[in-house]
Amino acid sequence: MKAITLACLGAVLLWGTNALLSPWVISSKKIADERLALGWLEPSLYDNHPMAHPIELIEPESLGLSAGQALVGYKEGELSLIILPAKAQGYVDEMAFEFALAPSGKLLATRFVRFNETPTIGDRILPKHSAWLSELSAHDAQAYDHLAGATKTSKAFMNALTDAQRYLKKHSNLWLKDEQ
Repeated sequence: MKAITLACLGAVLLWGTNALLSPWVISSKKIADERLALGWLEPSLYDNHPMAHPIELIEPESLGLSAGQALVGYKEGELSLIILPAKAQGYVDEMAFEFALAPSGKLLATRFVRFNETPTIGDRILPKHSAWLSELSAHDAQAYDHLAGATKTSKAFMNALTDAQRYLKKHSNLWLKDEQ
């Protein structure tokens, strides 16, 4: 009888502990997933959880997509960044990006989601191979020259970025109405 009572008590304690800790574990997992997914962004750019409220894209085909979602970042309650996915045809294959843009349209960061361009030529736009992308972030993207030797790749990247900037401007009501 004691064994049954102890087993029942143990089961109740285990169930109670699980019920108490489950929301915390789920929340911790969501935070860890977000850090992993947004690890390419400087953490000082936002102080909210952009993945908590994704925004369905209107006219995703203007970004080379059939469907997609934007993520919105805030810093001290003010809109600080919009993350837009985009695709473009490179020299070898279709490229996929995520652009983090300031509300003004300025490029803050880029993540290469899919990129299979020619090694030593097209892949020179990748941050690990050159400073081209970091220099681009610091300048006006429209006025920036293309990377020599990878014209089709760099033009495709620039076109995707320009499309994202146009999308941001055209659909600004999507992020402004959602401000926290």
